[in-house]
Amino acid sequence: MDYTTTCVDKRFKDAFIYCDIKARGFEVPNIAAGRYSSQSETLFGGVPSLAIDEHISETISVNNFPVCSYAAGNDDHPWWSVSLKHDYLVFYVNVFNSRENPGHLHDVEIRIGGYDVEHFYAKGSVEEFETNPLCKSFLGTILTPGWNFVKCYHPLFGKHVSIQIVRKCKNDLKGCFPRNDSNSLVLCEVEVYGVRVTQIESSTSRPCIRIRSSVIPRNDEAILLNSRKLGIFSEVRHNRNLYWRICSMIKIYAVTLVKFIAHFSEINEEVQYIPVKVLVGFTDLSREIPDMPFNSTITFIDEKIKRLPRKNHIEFILKNAHIQVLGTHVTVILPGECIKSEGCDSTLTITEVKGFEVFGSEVDKYDAVQHKNEEINWKLGQSIVADETETYPIRPIINLAQCTHTAGNKKYPWWEAKFDYEVVIESVTIWNTNDETSEFLRDIEIRVGPDEIKDKDYDEQLKINLLCYKKSKTSLKKGKNPFTCDHPVAGSFMTIQIVSDCVSRDCERNPFNILTLCKVEVKGYRANKEEIEN
Repeated sequence: MDYTTTCVDKRFKDAFIYCDIKARGFEVPNIAAGRYSSQSETLFGGVPSLAIDEHISETISVNNFPVCSYAAGNDDHPWWSVSLKHDYLVFYVNVFNSRENPGHLHDVEIRIGGYDVEHFYAKGSVEEFETNPLCKSFLGTILTPGWNFVKCYHPLFGKHVSIQIVRKCKNDLKGCFPRNDSNSLVLCEVEVYGVRVTQIESSTSRPCIRIRSSVIPRNDEAILLNSRKLGIFSEVRHNRNLYWRICSMIKIYAVTLVKFIAHFSEINEEVQYIPVKVLVGFTDLSREIPDMPFNSTITFIDEKIKRLPRKNHIEFILKNAHIQVLGTHVTVILPGECIKSEGCDSTLTITEVKGFEVFGSEVDKYDAVQHKNEEINWKLGQSIVADETETYPIRPIINLAQCTHTAGNKKYPWWEAKFDYEVVIESVTIWNTNDETSEFLRDIEIRVGPDEIKDKDYDEQLKINLLCYKKSKTSLKKGKNPFTCDHPVAGSFMTIQIVSDCVSRDCERNPFNILTLCKVEVKGYRANKEEIEN
């Protein structure tokens, strides 16, 4: 919640001003709720949409009915993913771990970016998914039972959020589960928070308002090494300095390409490849280390570039086809001069970098209410929350959680609507899900009358109010189901209830009943004959 206060009643007493303060708040939207989700392989009916249905359960199942997503995977790398539909700058991911068996969520990585993990594994890969940038790693740990509020190392740009277990349980990891079997990824709820952004320019060269070049101080180099960002230099860093060149830009850009020319001190035809690292982020590393962690930057490029024969320079054109990284600073790291001549190849030493260019698109915050873009005024350490208030069409629950459903622990679940005045109901239309859960909506009674259900834990067949319509023995069809009342019924309350006891019929998939309603439309008129349509 974000809160503000306002003075609603100012009054004077004993020469003092008193103000009755009323807190006003707005809930920060969960941008993952009901989006399309997928996972490696579904077990025990734990479909991926159960992780984003906004129904939180502390147990994996209720009365043998799954209420959390449950995924397996090849090579012990089960994964789960949600697609956000639009591009977002994501700051936080909130994960609810089961209190029943929290050991399932061990050695987890959360990644965010533009590449869909579902497509990655559709190509037959069995490797760990590392294409998108890392939001947070929990290697060697188990997520705590209940909510785990995860702040990404760095605000990440993209529309795909993935969660994956990346290795088997280690013997020294207490509580890890399972010990001697394949991993299972169990997610009882996942929330994602960020701001929708748009790219308002095509990819063109971005001006650097300031460029700094220097040898990386050893202390900062140690921080880089500890952050696992110097692996590409493992063969050269032990006896030479590393050199960085930092471009600072005035606005936030989605970087797509970095270009520059590096000159060498000597020519050696035996040296064929030059290691290079490009980091993009919101930190000027030359000024803000050690106060700011290197995790505030994302690796854009990390590779060895082939050197052309008989050339004392190389033109670097560095592009990542899979990701775009947002930031205000671009840092290029290259081999520097030798610390000691013994065992150090001086031909790897870069003496000068020219023509430093950064290509990308300017990024603005999208205002869904005004349908316009606003400049993002943000620095590391501040927070941006989503303010998107889009209205979405009704879709299946597996794709969009605009469907209510009960907790799965009642024999006769019910849903009740209260009208502002007495009405006469002629017809009711119910929208069912379009996925495999549509069969759960069956054997319903629609009742209308003056009486309200007083006991919210009531679990018997309703006898109050008059029957408008009864659907027996069969499930409602997917999507739209219109029903005309047997006769017009008057009242201020309407209920929809499943009235058959599923336990007595041995329903394997749904031993207790779950009532799922995606949309309810009522047609009729007020008691004074004024026609209504809701």
